[in-house]
Amino acid sequence: MASLAKRVIVIDKGKIIFDGNLSELVSLYAKEKIIKVVLSGDGDYKSLEKIGKVISISIPKVEILVSRSMATLAASEILQNFSVEDLNIEEEPVENVVRRIFSGETKNLKRKKNG
Repeated sequence: MASLAKRVIVIDKGKIIFDGNLSELVSLYAKEKIIKVVLSGDGDYKSLEKIGKVISISIPKVEILVSRSMATLAASEILQNFSVEDLNIEEEPVENVVRRIFSGETKNLKRKKNG
């Protein structure tokens, strides 16, 4: 979805609950970010669980789910405590964000309509 659209209109029960830029939708409703790390050398992969939820390990690659507000701190902690070849911080998939909206998890979050 992200590669197809810049503008998104989310309709729930016949009402437009969001009309705007895809990146704005993600920033309003995404709760987490994914840190993708390629480690070099031997490391204590188990200790990465202290930083966030490890969602994938395929040594030397690891993916960790962290809250949006803690992503920078988590990345810093990884860089300080592990030998890192590469590190990227990514938004969680748009599909997860849309699923969260329709599951009702975002009831108390700001909803936006243009015009």
